[in-house]
Amino acid sequence: MLKGNQEFIIIDDQKLVYGTALDMARKSYRDGNKRVLVVKGGPGTGKSVLAINLLVKLTNENMVCSYVTKDAAPRNVYATKLSGDFRKTRINNLFKGSGSFVESAENEFDVLIVDEAHRLNAKSGMFQNLGENQIKEIIKTSKFSIFFIDDY
Repeated sequence: MLKGNQEFIIIDDQKLVYGTALDMARKSYRDGNKRVLVVKGGPGTGKSVLAINLLVKLTNENMVCSYVTKDAAPRNVYATKLSGDFRKTRINNLFKGSGSFVESAENEFDVLIVDEAHRLNAKSGMFQNLGENQIKEIIKTSKFSIFFIDDY
């Protein structure tokens, strides 16, 4: 995928969201203004496929991006799927846990793509005693944040 081969195909309404997200990411990259996009959809509507396609496209456009989830399982699956000929550290740097941004600098990332955003915690840390609010931390840390949430 990182070399331009499409593994996951986007269809119909996904193309509209994909185009909107690319446009917003590119604008934030150019002008430095913060933007946030919230994408809602039910289970099986392709939110995760869209998120991974955006990660690959924006990374290939030299933006500093990361795919963010609370749960490590999807991050590990996608990291394995994308690895191929690339160094493990390069691939692992594309994936972060939702509690990774407590001490991050403002606009450290061009884009943060948050999958399963409805599962975010209010605070980070093992005892949920770190930081102020994961959503605020993600928005602060990136120029463009996209949150994928499940309707249900």
